[in-house]
Amino acid sequence: MNELLGKPKAWAIIAALTVLVIALLGWFLLISPQLSNVATLQAETETAQTQTQTLRAREAALTRQLDELPALRAKLADLYAQLPSESDVADLVRQIDAANQASGIRVLEFTVDPPAAVTLPEAAAAETPRPADDAGAGDAAAEAATPAPAEPAGPELDYSTVSISLDAAPFGQVIAYLNAIENLDRALLLNSVEIADAGDGKVTLQVAGRIYTRPLTPAEEQAQAAGTDAATAQPSASPSP
Repeated sequence: MNELLGKPKAWAIIAALTVLVIALLGWFLLISPQLSNVATLQAETETAQTQTQTLRAREAALTRQLDELPALRAKLADLYAQLPSESDVADLVRQIDAANQASGIRVLEFTVDPPAAVTLPEAAAAETPRPADDAGAGDAAAEAATPAPAEPAGPELDYSTVSISLDAAPFGQVIAYLNAIENLDRALLLNSVEIADAGDGKVTLQVAGRIYTRPLTPAEEQAQAAGTDAATAQPSASPSP
């Protein structure tokens, strides 16, 4: 053994093994954990960059929407103004009747149903009770399982169904009538338009639509109240002595 250790070649082998062991220990104890930390930091950096890009894109979209907000508000106000108020329904019905008479076509039917409340889909779904999971559960459990009705978004609206039926008339005359009722001062939503061939170049027309009404605005309520007060305040004629 001493003879083996006394040889220079043996010492060289031992030194190489020692260096190899130290290198392996350094790799597993120092370098490998640091490389793992670097990879983790790189992944976190890429995630942060992706989130930053997403936030910037959202910010840009919100900025565009904010810039478009005045135009959208103006459009909404214009659309809202086209909805007749509760006191304007009679005027819109008169406009439709005037269009009927001006068309020169014999009106077979013109009806306006009483107003009904508009039910929003979200509110209808929220008001539908959910069946209890346990058939033997008490009333308290059933009430707990029933979600509270959702508040309707925006002002409450009513609608009246309008039905119009016209006698046979030339096709161009019928189209002119449709254009007339679609371009009234107030909005009339046509849900169904049926045109049938009546022969001799004439067609019949059946229309079903809706008139949506909105509540009075505060300014309209004040104007209406002022008009009522003025009419009430007019003195009655007193007999002359």
